[in-house]
Amino acid sequence: MTSPVMDVDQVLKTLASQSIKQGSNVRAAVRSLTLKALQQRELTLDQIGKVLRSVTEGVTLGVAKREIKVEKALSDTVAGMDDALLKAVEASNVALHG
Repeated sequence: MTSPVMDVDQVLKTLASQSIKQGSNVRAAVRSLTLKALQQRELTLDQIGKVLRSVTEGVTLGVAKREIKVEKALSDTVAGMDDALLKAVEASNVALHG
């Protein structure tokens, strides 16, 4: 009997949702989750899109379960994803240019 394949995008979505429900710093939590997910994948547009989509869906689910300001949570989400993308691109650039 084979074990079920873990859907990493679903796991990422769940982690993002849980971090919002727990009331953590949204920007920092999103930055950390996004950066870790990007580091584990190729930096292709498709993979970046999957990571951002999963994190956004998770945050949306987390916000729906808490009474917090949606605008602030989404603003912090975008800022956290932006931070993570910048770090991933910088790391990739350093790796390419030595």
